[in-house]
Amino acid sequence: MDHLDEEGRPCTRHAPASLDALLALAGVGSRAAGFQHDAASKLQGLVMALEEVGERADVLGDTQLAVAVAEARTAVSELTSQLQAFRALTRPAVATAIPLRVLLARAAERASVQVRGEIPAVELAVAMAEIIHVTALLLDAAVGASPRREVEVVCGARSFAIPAGATSEVIAIAAAAYRRSGGELRCTATSLVVTW
Repeated sequence: MDHLDEEGRPCTRHAPASLDALLALAGVGSRAAGFQHDAASKLQGLVMALEEVGERADVLGDTQLAVAVAEARTAVSELTSQLQAFRALTRPAVATAIPLRVLLARAAERASVQVRGEIPAVELAVAMAEIIHVTALLLDAAVGASPRREVEVVCGARSFAIPAGATSEVIAIAAAAYRRSGGELRCTATSLVVTW
């Protein structure tokens, strides 16, 4: 359930992940499919209502209302994209080829983080939705409360390292996800290193 250090031994830098905390997260996750269905239904109703309001704004020639409807449509579109990404996490994982650059870029976008560093042109076969998600969790934890939201990533031929900052539970979740996709997460004194 936990991760290894740079020597390949169980990491002693982090406390073992709390089973209670992991089960609490699993409890939330067990509601994901039902939540996704309910949210998709509500979004569809919202889209239909926005279409009706938009049509009325056009008929009335109300430009302020038309602008408000356009902004609401943009927000609904963004929310729909987030829901689709969330849905992908609950589907059976299928290994898909993805360039490491793209994986890190998508994870950084999800975590609202800027990634700096040279990233090799290597392609990995991973459960894309899950690996992007856990990488985003680690990137977010690496920046912590820093207002700069930048992370220096150091890459090898088939690896990347980011500053350590995640909790034991996030590290355990990420380590399990990387293992399922043929990778390995190891901990050094200052970094988390993911290798394929």
